[in-house]
Amino acid sequence: MFQNNARVRRFAALTVSLLGTTVALSACDDDPVDPIVPVEWLAELAGDVDGIAAASSAGSAFDAAIEIEGAEADAVFTWAVAAGTCATPGARIGAADDYPELEVAQDGTAAAEAEVNGALDEEDAYIVRVLDGSGEDPVAVA
Repeated sequence: MFQNNARVRRFAALTVSLLGTTVALSACDDDPVDPIVPVEWLAELAGDVDGIAAASSAGSAFDAAIEIEGAEADAVFTWAVAAGTCATPGARIGAADDYPELEVAQDGTAAAEAEVNGALDEEDAYIVRVLDGSGEDPVAVA
């Protein structure tokens, strides 16, 4: 399990990384009538592996990042941000190839970042799904 202090630092690092992208996207928005309002999202994974995920959206695209631990060494997982909740997951946002595979190191950790064409709406619910090598069975959701 992540230590509380380590978890806070990881959330902060993911957030700062993604906020940098959001600031850059917002800086390109010169429409004073309808400015881009960034959507920030953070979650802790629950399931067969532990981890955290974050996303930052501005306009019609978003950046997402994920870190997992407690996985079997050399395992490979797929992951994606999807609409919905853990109880009623929806469709993946963006294309499958927008999300690089999570390749687990010998210490049981993996991390990835994605740039996704698709918007997040602050009024909607989202989850991150981590799927096994077949791409069909969830091992963690947030």
